[in-house]
Order: sequence, then C-alpha cells, then structure tokens
Amino acid sequence: MGPQTLNVTGQWVYGHRQGGLHFNARTRSQHPKGTNWMHFGTRKHRIEMKVVYGHTSTGTSYLNFLVRHLKATGYPVGGLLGEDDHTEAATTSSNCRKVLVLLQGAVEEGRSAAEAS
Repeated sequence: MGPQTLNVTGQWVYGHRQGGLHFNARTRSQHPKGTNWMHFGTRKHRIEMKVVYGHTSTGTSYLNFLVRHLKATGYPVGGLLGEDDHTEAATTSSNCRKVLVLLQGAVEEGRSAAEAS
C-alpha cells in the first residue's frame, strides 16, 4: 500500500503557510490528532478546511479531509471535490492484471488453468 499523504497548495494556502500544508497519515508529525478548522481566502470568498487522522480496526491509517464553503469562492472547483468525478481514479491501469490459478500444477500436467482480469 502506498503512502497516505495529503498536500494542500495554492495561493490562498501559501498565505497561511509558506510551502503549503502537508499531512501524512502514518507519521502524524505536524498535528498528532488533526487540525481545527483552518480559514483560507478573503472574508467574502472564504473556505474552511480540516484534516482528521483515523485508523481502521486492522490498523490502517487514513486521513479525513473536510472542506466547507467551496461554492463561496466563486471559482470552479476541480478534482474529486468539484466538477470532476472518481472515474479516472477508479479506472484500472493497463498494467494491472490479476491471475487466479484454480488448480496448482494443472498447466504442467496438461490441464487448463483459469484466469480472471
């Protein structure tokens, strides 16, 4: 499993913290429990963001990323939070292939094996 990280960048965020905000679910280095609501933008076009750390019952760490008032920005919002959807993220890449051998040794003995993709 890859790293569970979140990087928040952009002009409004840089006004809050130079270099942006960086979170890692595994290390919790900057905010051990998560953040309070952080405010970005101007009074008229203000959004709020919060990050909360969590873990599943099996110990997998994750981040909850919450954002409020995106519509108030007056700008189109892309990515999973806005105008885009999960289609690209959910599409299996061409090099991802799962092979299931139902009977070990079947190929060597001249019998067929089944594959699923």
